Amino acid sequence: MTTYRAQLKTENAQDLKSDENFVVAVQLARVVNALRSNWRAHICISHDDKLLIAKDRLDLMLCQASMLYEAVREFSRLSKHLSSLEYWRTHPDEIRCLQTESNDQSSFTNTILKNIRRKVYFHFDRDIISDRISYHPMGNNVDFMIGQSTTRKDVVYSLADDLILSYVVSLSSEPALKPLEKYDRFEKKVIKLSDQLCSLFDNLIKELMRDKLAFTKEG
Repeated sequence: MTTYRAQLKTENAQDLKSDENFVVAVQLARVVNALRSNWRAHICISHDDKLLIAKDRLDLMLCQASMLYEAVREFSRLSKHLSSLEYWRTHPDEIRCLQTESNDQSSFTNTILKNIRRKVYFHFDRDIISDRISYHPMGNNVDFMIGQSTTRKDVVYSLADDLILSYVVSLSSEPALKPLEKYDRFEKKVIKLSDQLCSLFDNLIKELMRDKLAFTKEG
């Protein structure tokens, strides 16, 4: 297998500690790594239990959405520095799309992603659970927990996740869609925006690190 390696040039490695372009490039690289590694985990999940796959993918998708919200905010915070780059100036449509996500209070980022980040994935707020319980029919045959036994670690508290999924779906502004269609639309938007942001950051990193790296090919 061929491996491409980019190493810091030794003649200026120490100077990079005070190089703002280098610091920003590492910030952007961390964002790209987080978004892509979480997405790889999402698509590579493998269990014999289809329910576990579905529940794990829900959690990873909520994680992706939360990190994506923070990534868009980081894009906004770094815009002043990044706006001097050639790639930024020569790709206005790409930049404008992400600026809209960041600045428009009715955007996907500032409505759905913001709520997931602040109320769901990193929080376990009572008000969300209580609200979704109030909408649940709570009729016969509602599963609270599913697993191969009552003590194994593969037990899933299915009702808790179902209620959170219900909350995510309720954030949709498309009332004509069925719940699963709303979630599918949400998932596709998260994937698309993640790809757009990572692609932009890749190109900005390339320019920020110009003349700072030595490339080698192994294998």
